[in-house]
Amino acid sequence: MAPPFLPSPPVSSWSLPALSAAFPSSLFKVSKPHGGRALMTLPAYVDYMARQADEEPLYVFDATFTEAAPGIRKLYDVPHVFTKDYYAELGAARPNFRWLVLGPARAGASWHVDPALTSAWNALLSGHKRWALYPPHVAPPGVPLDDDGEEAHTSDDGLTSLQWFLEVYPTLPPGIRPIEFVQNPGTSMCPMKV
Repeated sequence: MAPPFLPSPPVSSWSLPALSAAFPSSLFKVSKPHGGRALMTLPAYVDYMARQADEEPLYVFDATFTEAAPGIRKLYDVPHVFTKDYYAELGAARPNFRWLVLGPARAGASWHVDPALTSAWNALLSGHKRWALYPPHVAPPGVPLDDDGEEAHTSDDGLTSLQWFLEVYPTLPPGIRPIEFVQNPGTSMCPMKV
């Protein structure tokens, strides 16, 4: 199975040095291990990324990045297959619908279903990102699920990504393992048929 990649627009303005220079005092939401958030400037976060050796590094996960740095939205184009914005119909009830995510090596999301059962597109600017996917109706082995009546998602009591890959993954027979691939810089990925 070929990974579902889309061509990405030029992203030279999205290098960490360029973003840090363009938005030196904007505060972005940084996720802490085991929950909680902090605010950091991009220059401070880039410095942290260069120095850290954390098992579970901090990573930027910010749904309000366009408010924190208003000019940032002009630096990218939504891929043409996603130009119809169905959430715009909701007006003030619109949920979060875009995120800025930055992280060093070993940063990673826990198992999850995208909010409101949507499918995100993900542009990778640098580094490499390992993806592991199960169908939406399949719970990854060893991952407890919550069910809030509207959508299933992973529990905060579950394993970190690193723990899952070290402890659960090696025990899985090939037919139970997720679909896996590595995303390279300059590509956008969407885990759905378009």
